[in-house]
Amino acid sequence: MKNWKLILGIVFVAILLISCDREDPVIVWSGAAITFEKAAFADPTLEENQDRITENVWITRGAINSIYNAVSQSSGSTNPAGTEWAFGKAADYASLTFDTFQATHEKNAPSVVGRDMVLHLIEDDIYIDVRFTSWARKNNNGGGAFSYERSTAN
Repeated sequence: MKNWKLILGIVFVAILLISCDREDPVIVWSGAAITFEKAAFADPTLEENQDRITENVWITRGAINSIYNAVSQSSGSTNPAGTEWAFGKAADYASLTFDTFQATHEKNAPSVVGRDMVLHLIEDDIYIDVRFTSWARKNNNGGGAFSYERSTAN
């Protein structure tokens, strides 16, 4: 009987160690698509001009430059903080190469329009399908307008 309790104890500890060692599962949002649009010259500090995806990532854009994360940034840079991007589909995240937004589009933001992209929210570990539908160029007085469709939580 003592051996039985010892074996059961060892099995319990092994299961506990394995489950504690496991990472949280990756989340891929594949729910219904929504559209986000920021109009030209709209105030990027206002909630209605930010795509508040999670409490950690609110995507917007000023009158010029690129998109940024309004949670922790106040203007565009090479990448919205807490994100990484790739061309492709979220379901294929494991085989994609992620980088900054600027590096992904090779410093040509308007080139993303009409292309399938994946947005990875790093802290939340969520992968989201994104398809930009418009991007106003700064040299044509576009005022930072942009729009995209993205997947939502299931």
